[in-house]
Amino acid sequence: MRRADREVTDPQELEAIIRAAPYCTLALCRDGAPYAVPLSFGYDGVCVYFHCATEGLKLDILRQNPRVSLCFVGRCEVIVSTPACASSARYASVLMTGTARLVEDVTEKAVALDAIMSQHGAEETKSYDERALARTQLVAVDIASMTGKRHD
Repeated sequence: MRRADREVTDPQELEAIIRAAPYCTLALCRDGAPYAVPLSFGYDGVCVYFHCATEGLKLDILRQNPRVSLCFVGRCEVIVSTPACASSARYASVLMTGTARLVEDVTEKAVALDAIMSQHGAEETKSYDERALARTQLVAVDIASMTGKRHD
């Protein structure tokens, strides 16, 4: 990282930034072309989870290339100054890389849904209708690397 003074390495601070993020952006690559999409997500400290339709471009790309990047912005405030080049920003963000996989196990699907609901302030339910789980596509991202950056 070029600005080591802004690097976040503390695992608890990284997690706090992720928990503060209202959404994340998933970046994919197919045939050398980038594709990025904002998502609701859940994070359980080990994986990032999201849900999606059972078919579509995201899944088509993930089946071809499961390597992904995720961006979480937990805080961003632009500080406008005069002259304009004196402007700045206060921010906290986390970038992850990892490998996406489809979640098929019913128990892990419930874990994934609990993580997603928890991210949005809902309490864990630990109980989901099996028919609903069967038609819900969940994706787990197994984290390979994580870096954080902040400027206060």
